[in-house]
Amino acid sequence: MTKLQAQLLDSGAIVRPGGEFDPWDLEVRGGALGGSRLLLAVEEHAPGKQLLRFRIRPAYAKSAAALGAGFVSMSIAALVSGAWVAGVTAAAIAAVAVARAFSDTGFAGGILRERLDRFGAT
Repeated sequence: MTKLQAQLLDSGAIVRPGGEFDPWDLEVRGGALGGSRLLLAVEEHAPGKQLLRFRIRPAYAKSAAALGAGFVSMSIAALVSGAWVAGVTAAAIAAVAVARAFSDTGFAGGILRERLDRFGAT
């Protein structure tokens, strides 16, 4: 895990290792609204043989959910009150925030996937 973390840092990624009680081992930030987390499991097989299993999961920032929910609620309130321009604008901003969160998590997941492929994982 240390070698993978060093390779990620050398490539310019923002990497944070998980703590003792975190349900993940490594986190890569993809942007302000999201990142991806890596979980590693080791299975012991025959003597001297191990199987490594990796799981990459998206990690959305709390601010992404707050931005999306805030602008959606403003959009609904504006549309109900008849302010169509403000409602559509708030809905567009909410859509951009959610799309950016998906983009950030996908970018970080792609970085992890690419480094694992170079690391020798299939």
